[in-house]
Amino acid sequence: MKYTAILALALGLTADAAKVKLIKKSVVEVESFPGRPSNNTKVHVGSEADSMCDLVSGDIPSFCSCADEALGGTMTCTVDIEFGGVTLDTVGVILDIEPCADPATVSFEMTEATLGIDYTYGFSAGDSEMIPVPDLSVDIPGLGGAGVYMDVIISGNAESLSLSVGIDACIDIGFGVLSCASTLDSADFPIWMLDSTYDFSDVCE
Repeated sequence: MKYTAILALALGLTADAAKVKLIKKSVVEVESFPGRPSNNTKVHVGSEADSMCDLVSGDIPSFCSCADEALGGTMTCTVDIEFGGVTLDTVGVILDIEPCADPATVSFEMTEATLGIDYTYGFSAGDSEMIPVPDLSVDIPGLGGAGVYMDVIISGNAESLSLSVGIDACIDIGFGVLSCASTLDSADFPIWMLDSTYDFSDVCE
């Protein structure tokens, strides 16, 4: 911790500007950046939507589609990872969302065709994690070769479930401290697939 604090001071960070995250059971620090969570988080409460897709339909980006399943649903996305208007790579993401489980769960599967990557990871309500996708990186101007991360925050329960699921690109600058593309380009990163709070009560009946 002593060495981490010295590094944080060298980077010009205040104590509050560094966040401690859990990545695959390893403690890391992430530079504060505006994408966790979005300042535009919306709250959908008191909805009479009969299905998950009905409830989230207004928030699903154009590169994703939604399919309802019993007590939840699946989002399928084709995501262009862009920086400065240039597409660096394209990945597929499938989100399996189970808001009615106790605790609520989300799992993602990320694929990248050129490298043959197919990676799956799961989360539960109460998790706030930056998950590196093994062997997948992109070249970010100002950062260099940056690993692709899934940025996930889940909290609450079916009556008020906050879901923030996106993609960022980060490098480890030492001692487990991450510097991410969202610090350089908050307009493009994280690439959110969901970033809202929902009331799934009717869906779970």
